[in-house]
Amino acid sequence: RNVIKCVNPATGAVLGEVPNMGADNVAERVERARAAQARWASTSFGERRRVLRLLASFVLLRQREICAISCLDTGKTMLDASLGEVLTSLEKLRWLVAEGEAALRPDRRSTGPLTVHR
Repeated sequence: RNVIKCVNPATGAVLGEVPNMGADNVAERVERARAAQARWASTSFGERRRVLRLLASFVLLRQREICAISCLDTGKTMLDASLGEVLTSLEKLRWLVAEGEAALRPDRRSTGPLTVHR
C-alpha cells in the first residue's frame, strides 16, 4: 500500500496512515485551495472577523482535545502543547480580529527624494 505512517515520536506507536498522494492528487487539492482562497478574498473583513472569532471559540472549547492530539503527534507534554499550540493560536486569532483589517489595508509609501529619477 502506498501510505505514510503517522508515528508518535515519544513512543514509536503508529497512530494511523494517510495516503501518499501523487502529483495529480496534489494538483487537484491545490486548485481546490485556490478556489477557496478566491471565495475568502471576496468576503468583507467583518465576515472574516466572525469566522476568526468562531475559530477561537472552537479552540477554547476543544483545547484539551487539541492538546492531547498534539501530544500524540509531536511527543509534547500537555503543558507544552497548551503553551505552544493553543495559547499561541489564540493570540494570533486575537491579533487578527483586532488588527487584521488595518494590517491588510493597502498603504502608500513615499519613494523619497533619492529615488525621484526612477
